[in-house]
Amino acid sequence: MRTNFDEIKLLFEKVELINFKYKEILNTHDYDFNIFSILRNDNDEVNLHSRFLFEILNPDGSHYKGKKFLKLFLNHINITDFNTSNDNILIKKEYQNIDICITNDTQAIIIENKIFAGDQSKQLERYFEIIKQEGFEDIRIIYLSLYGEEPSEQSIGLLKNEKDDLIIPISYKEDIDKWIELCIKEVAGFPFLRETLTQYQILVQKLTGKHHSRGYIMEIKNLLMDENTIGIATDIGQALIESKIEIQFAFWENLSSALESLNYNVITSEISSRDTVESYYYKSKNNKYYGIDFNLFNIDKSEKLLFRIEIDWNIYYGFYVDRDSKDYNYHLESKYNSLAEIIKKIDANFTRSEYWLGWRHPNRKFDFRSFNDKNLFALANPSKRKIYITELTDEIHKIIDSFKIEYATK
Repeated sequence: MRTNFDEIKLLFEKVELINFKYKEILNTHDYDFNIFSILRNDNDEVNLHSRFLFEILNPDGSHYKGKKFLKLFLNHINITDFNTSNDNILIKKEYQNIDICITNDTQAIIIENKIFAGDQSKQLERYFEIIKQEGFEDIRIIYLSLYGEEPSEQSIGLLKNEKDDLIIPISYKEDIDKWIELCIKEVAGFPFLRETLTQYQILVQKLTGKHHSRGYIMEIKNLLMDENTIGIATDIGQALIESKIEIQFAFWENLSSALESLNYNVITSEISSRDTVESYYYKSKNNKYYGIDFNLFNIDKSEKLLFRIEIDWNIYYGFYVDRDSKDYNYHLESKYNSLAEIIKKIDANFTRSEYWLGWRHPNRKFDFRSFNDKNLFALANPSKRKIYITELTDEIHKIIDSFKIEYATK
């Protein structure tokens, strides 16, 4: 009688055969050349994604398709009562910090675009009040993220009682991908526009891990459509989660050690055990926003400037002020402007927010939530993990050194 281990081994061998069959397709260079990736960072929310989505949604956009793309979008996300028949439709980008705002005479749709950035305190509540004060009563908020996450309670604020009727979570992975597909069909006879939309769709699929050949995925699905095999795959799925936990925990341990070797006094209380990482993958409302930090210097008797490496979906890092306050809005106070200016001067990629004097993603992305790219897979290999962590700590060390040099000259 074949053991479960033998069956698992056989299943992997069959998947490997399918992989070999589609290898040429999976290794296609179609995804390597992408005009959007060449001109911008793949996950640039403001200058790439919001700007492009605005242009396509805008009836007055350079696509010359009028309201067609807007109607397809609203239809796809089930907003069927927004009046698009009159000529008073107005679409704005970066209006009062709102990524995209769509209005007619009486109705408004707010689109909050989240690729990797975290929610700000009362962000959606604040945007709702801005639009409400302009006289709009029929307001919807579209919360757009890579995988359709719900907005955080801190962002919803006082809107929590109206959340189900007011806020519509949608995803790049399903909704934007399918909407762009519909747009592509509409412009089949317009090659320049069609190819531009196709390139953007490829970028979306790359960001969300959907860029595998559909035939490849469907063959694996057919392989699993068996009473015994699906049970084995379920066991593998459970083991995969445990592997992700092990890899992430090893990442944090190795990162702490590497930083300490550079004489940074790392505080690791938030990741003192494997339990922290387990909750990230197992809890329905995952425990994110944990990390490690270390003191750079005391600003005064009650305030310290710290550097922090943190996880949401992606790993990111930055400078923040530690002081006795439950409200982190103080990072926007003018008294910290000089520090924020130094951070921006040493690296323009840093972004100031309520929670940070400056934060950014590392040069090499580590998206532990979707766990679907080569950077994450490589972390399973201790040797490659060491290389990547050395790369990350060197990057951080250079930033901190540059900051200290600039700070000393002030």
